[in-house]
Amino acid sequence: MQGIDRVMQRVKAMYEPIEQVQTTFHPTSLFDIANANEWKAAKAAFYADNEDIKVGGRSGCCSSA
Repeated sequence: MQGIDRVMQRVKAMYEPIEQVQTTFHPTSLFDIANANEWKAAKAAFYADNEDIKVGGRSGCCSSA
């Protein structure tokens, strides 16, 4: 797979867990404090993937995820 295609695939994979959390809860309970752990985990994964992609971009490649 070409470099830019790989990056695009990884970026898309970053937001899929966020979308999954959003669809797991009823719209009225989406931001309920009881769901904070789910959001915290999704946010942590998002930022970790973001850093991994940035580091891979700087070195000219992406690490496997």
